[in-house]
Amino acid sequence: VKKKPKVTTGSKTSKPKIKKKSKKNSSPQTEDKGKLENDEDAEWMDLSLDLQPISAYMKNRDQMLEEMFKTIKGEKLRSMLPEVMKKCTFEELRTLCLDQLEVMSKKRIQHILTGEEMM
Repeated sequence: VKKKPKVTTGSKTSKPKIKKKSKKNSSPQTEDKGKLENDEDAEWMDLSLDLQPISAYMKNRDQMLEEMFKTIKGEKLRSMLPEVMKKCTFEELRTLCLDQLEVMSKKRIQHILTGEEMM
C-alpha cells in the first residue's frame, strides 16, 4: 500500500518554509549587503574611509560636532545626557553643544579630548 504525501495548503507551517527557501536562493553577497544597509553602524564597516581623530577637526568646530555625534547616537546618546537635556530634540542638543564648543579654546578642547585636567 502506497502512502500519499500530505499536502498542506495555507497552513502556518508552510509560510516559514517559503521564506527559508528564498533566503537560500539569494547570494551571500546580497544577504551581507542587506544586513549592512540595515545596520546603523554600517559606515564604520567601510575600511576605505579615512579615519581621523576628533582633534583633527579643531579648525572646523561644526564638523567636529558632526563627527562626535556620529560616534554616539540614538538611545545611547540619550542615556548619557543629564535629565534636563533628555527632553531636548537632536537639533536643540546640537545647537547647545556647538555654542559651548565655539567659545572653548583649542587648548581646552585638546585637554578634554585627552581626558586631562586643565591647569
